[in-house]
Amino acid sequence: MDGSRVPEGPLLPPEPAALRQLFEGFPAIVYDVATDLSGPASYVNAAIECLGFSQEEWCTTPGLWPARLHSDDRDRVLLRAAECVTSGEPFNEVYRMLAADGSVRWFRDCGHVVRCDGGRPARWQGVMIDITDAGHEIEALRTSEAQHRQRIDFASDGIVVFEPGGAILVANSRACALLGYDAEGWEGVWITDVLDEEELAQRPIRFDELTAGTMVVSERRLHRRDGGFIAAELSSSLLPDGNIQSIFRDISERRKAELERERLLADLEFERRRLVELFDQTPAFVAVLRGPEHVFERVNGAFERLIGRRALIGARVTDALPELAEQGFIALLDKVFATAKPHLGTGVRVALEAVPGAPREERYLDFVYQPITEANGSTSGILVHGVDVTERIRAAVVHEENERRLRAQFENIPMPTHLWRLEGDGDTFVLADYNAAAVPASNGLIRGAIGLTVSETFPGVDGLQDDMLRSLRDQVVIRRDIELTMRSVDETRAFSLTIGPVPADRVIVHAQDTTEQRRLEQQFLQSQKLEAVGRLAGGVAHDFNNLLTVIRGHAEFMRRAEPGTQAWHDDLTEIVSAVTRASTLTRQLLAYSRKQVLQPRLLDLNDVVAGIVAMLQRLIGEDIAIDLRLAPDLGTVRADRGQMEQVLVNLAVNSRDAMPMGGQLTIQTENVELPMLARADGLDVPAGMYATVAITDTGLGMDDTTRAHVFEPFFTTKEPGRGTGLGLSTVYGIVTQSGGGVVLDSERGRGTTVRFFLPHATSPLGAIAAGRQSSSARLEVTL
Repeated sequence: MDGSRVPEGPLLPPEPAALRQLFEGFPAIVYDVATDLSGPASYVNAAIECLGFSQEEWCTTPGLWPARLHSDDRDRVLLRAAECVTSGEPFNEVYRMLAADGSVRWFRDCGHVVRCDGGRPARWQGVMIDITDAGHEIEALRTSEAQHRQRIDFASDGIVVFEPGGAILVANSRACALLGYDAEGWEGVWITDVLDEEELAQRPIRFDELTAGTMVVSERRLHRRDGGFIAAELSSSLLPDGNIQSIFRDISERRKAELERERLLADLEFERRRLVELFDQTPAFVAVLRGPEHVFERVNGAFERLIGRRALIGARVTDALPELAEQGFIALLDKVFATAKPHLGTGVRVALEAVPGAPREERYLDFVYQPITEANGSTSGILVHGVDVTERIRAAVVHEENERRLRAQFENIPMPTHLWRLEGDGDTFVLADYNAAAVPASNGLIRGAIGLTVSETFPGVDGLQDDMLRSLRDQVVIRRDIELTMRSVDETRAFSLTIGPVPADRVIVHAQDTTEQRRLEQQFLQSQKLEAVGRLAGGVAHDFNNLLTVIRGHAEFMRRAEPGTQAWHDDLTEIVSAVTRASTLTRQLLAYSRKQVLQPRLLDLNDVVAGIVAMLQRLIGEDIAIDLRLAPDLGTVRADRGQMEQVLVNLAVNSRDAMPMGGQLTIQTENVELPMLARADGLDVPAGMYATVAITDTGLGMDDTTRAHVFEPFFTTKEPGRGTGLGLSTVYGIVTQSGGGVVLDSERGRGTTVRFFLPHATSPLGAIAAGRQSSSARLEVTL
């Protein structure tokens, strides 16, 4: 509505007297006021006196109507009036006003805006109808509804009201708390959003029963807003207004208790079945006998396997197993039942029949007859429990026989043998036993050594206790040689000990007297040395004899020739050449015997190799290719450069002779860190950092016999006149005198690799090697 309109300009003239007279007699308040409602009324009839104000007071006092609005209604009413002024809608509100004496009166105000012809609001006119009596009833109803709602909100159960279609209209505080909603959060929520979908599919909501007035009670899962759920007991009924009310109670704890009870019952049943299974499956035989007649109440599988499958349950022992009576077991059961005292049998022999009348089989049992005592102290039966130890008894007999046999074998071992036992805190061995051969080997002293420790039995022998511990810990056999002074004869003898583990806390030690064997070995080594010296002396004598023959012959020629002639000069040249060869032979012998006077200095073996490679190429020929593989970070060594060049030349010449059809010679350098003891393939040098040079050829290779003699002086596989046999022995002498070592790897048809090792000059090994060379340089050169 746009309201009434009046012309632009001055307001309409006052109403006619008849119209005013009609308004004055009207029981409701008729008013005319400016649209801002803050000024005095232009007109109000006499009915305003119900508020205790005269017409004149109401029309002369500005803002009286807004001021008399009840404080609980003022904001709402003024806001609605402003909206009506703006929109032109009619004003129809119920509100309270305060009379002059402070009393409260209720009014229904029906007003509208009067606008000018231009549409501008001009006046506010309306009628206020006094509905105080009805307002009190509305207030009481509101109070009653508030109290009812308060009772619903404070109910211990959740309550929701929803339309028959399912849309939830309202829910109490308990429902909000249980389902996780706030009071205004139910808009757009349907009852099917709260109920579990799977349950709805199985048990749909019975709306027909609800609309028929029947209360439907069920248990359902209700979904919470956060995704969880609760178990609830739901009571749904139809309200007078046609909506449906559901009261639900959270029974989650009750359901948990019920589920826990069901779980406990299931666990108890499982445990019962499990105990029955364990009873039936236990490897020990078990039987429950009831009453003084010893009636079988229950037996397990092991018992049935022991006595054979017979009809036992409900039968007396005397009837089911008559063979036990004559063996005294029935009388024993009677005694246990009468005295209520258990009986324990160990390794008891019993003869059983697999089936009645069959041949009896001998068995051995460990068992107990345990009386079953009731709460009143009386004995109601006997529990028979035990194990069949027949195999154990038989095994013990076999074990005793084995022990006797092993003891005899131990005593008959031809070499002295000791058995040591670990005692104390697990770190001390004491002598536990010895065999017959140990008595004469110790001159009888071993008889008083039982219980003595390792150090007391083997005085002066270090590390033997540790070897025994390692043998037992790692389950390995350890061999070591010792020297022991026999106190009874004041003689030192050599023994070879073999230490083996004997689980779980013992070791066995075989002590073989190797004194005579070592003497023979020393004699053999000495003969080998003499043979080598003889070979060396023969070779030197032969070579020097040849050289002296040359010198003597040419000296005779010079004596006969005229001095200064060409023949005289040629003979002199031959003499000088023979002397030079003799000097070379001497140097090789000195290098082999480590008596060569060296001039060591810091060397980079890469430089030595690079400086001599051109000469090596001319020496070995063009049909052999040289491949250099030099490590860029090779460590420096302390050695004589000329001798290192001699080593390379000797190795290159040997490789050339091994490749008559040509091939490839590879020279490779690298840094190597050797472990604590590097003794593989004959290498015997301390641990540390070494620079290595490897000479590899693709030649014929060597067999096992050749490899065993390659470093011996004057040993050669070449034709007579093609070599002295001092090439590799000279290499070996030079390298070892420089503090290093040499290894050779060769196989027939696969070539040869000779690798020599020299310690880094910056390592402690380099200083040791330098001292060895200096000491050698001070020695007199002798043959």
